[in-house]
Amino acid sequence: MSLQQSRPTPPPVPPPVRGIGAGVASLVCGVLAACSLTVTVRASLLAAVLTRADEGRGPRDWVAPAVFWSLPAPLGLACLILGIIAVVRSGSRTNARVAGVLGLSVLAVQIVGILVLVANGGGFLMVW
Repeated sequence: MSLQQSRPTPPPVPPPVRGIGAGVASLVCGVLAACSLTVTVRASLLAAVLTRADEGRGPRDWVAPAVFWSLPAPLGLACLILGIIAVVRSGSRTNARVAGVLGLSVLAVQIVGILVLVANGGGFLMVW
């Protein structure tokens, strides 16, 4: 008996799952975008107080919305891009596709919530 016949053959290595990193990153960016809204709201309120005109509209009314969207907008854009990459690169019914679709779903829920607030004229945010 030779030495080659006594060694067991190693099991075949499964191919790597494409897009799993992008899917997980999309999901993480979607959750962080939602959390970042609570972080930037305080800074935008401070910016609104410091840059608001005494009467009417002033030349620096854009500062508070810019501060408010400074963190959620890039995270939402990254979530969108990474989610699309994960869905396109992965095969059907893989973990990468599920993670990418979940990240895109989290982003879609946030966008619908923002659009409802805008369409309502900020009615939920008004304090009487």
